[in-house]
Amino acid sequence: MAYENDKDMYIAAVALATIAAGVLRRPMAFSIVATLGLMVSDPGAMNAAAKEWDKADLDQLKREITELKETLRKDGKWEGEAFAAFDAAVLKFNDELGNAQNLRKGMGDALDQTALVYHVGAIIAMSVAVIMQALAALSIVFLAHPGGKVAFEVALTGVLNSIDKAVKAMAKKKMTAAGVVAGILYGVATLQDNMGKLFFGMKAMPEGTPEFTKAGLTYDPASGLKKTELPSLNMNLNQGGLHLPGLP
Repeated sequence: MAYENDKDMYIAAVALATIAAGVLRRPMAFSIVATLGLMVSDPGAMNAAAKEWDKADLDQLKREITELKETLRKDGKWEGEAFAAFDAAVLKFNDELGNAQNLRKGMGDALDQTALVYHVGAIIAMSVAVIMQALAALSIVFLAHPGGKVAFEVALTGVLNSIDKAVKAMAKKKMTAAGVVAGILYGVATLQDNMGKLFFGMKAMPEGTPEFTKAGLTYDPASGLKKTELPSLNMNLNQGGLHLPGLP
């Protein structure tokens, strides 16, 4: 279904309805124009966004991260507490990716359905504008026929009242649909923010950050990275020499 021209249809509908309201000069007519203005949207962009949300292949990302973990374990010989922390983070991250996949699918479906609602709204908005144009033309005709003007004015009030109620109901449904999408989008944003924090909480070195002036790093299969004390270097500036332990 093509939604590309819906935004232009909304704008044209508001313009036509505004002209008609100027001819009719009824508060109800201007109320209808205001409601139509609130309905203006871009269903084409919503539909395109829905397709983008569905494109993401998070399963592929899960596979790549798992393969990276296995490569580090087998080829990099990474074991101990540091690797255990990384492994736990990967498992948690993959679980969250599954949740994100479901949310993205829900977001795409919600956007697609919202685009449909707003597409129908564009058609209704244009139909309302055409009706108001016809009513404006009739009001001009009855200016030259005062005999039927009273009956027309009574009928006009009823028609405008019905249109106003229908348009406001349509606008309310559109706002509800937009609210649902906003709620899902907030859930996706929150989930992705939490996912971004998973790896930052890892403790890569069980014994903390060493003081590098007196410590080196060695690998211990039992606990991962370990710090080792290095021989101290004593510099005697007054004597102008460098003294190493065990040397005269």
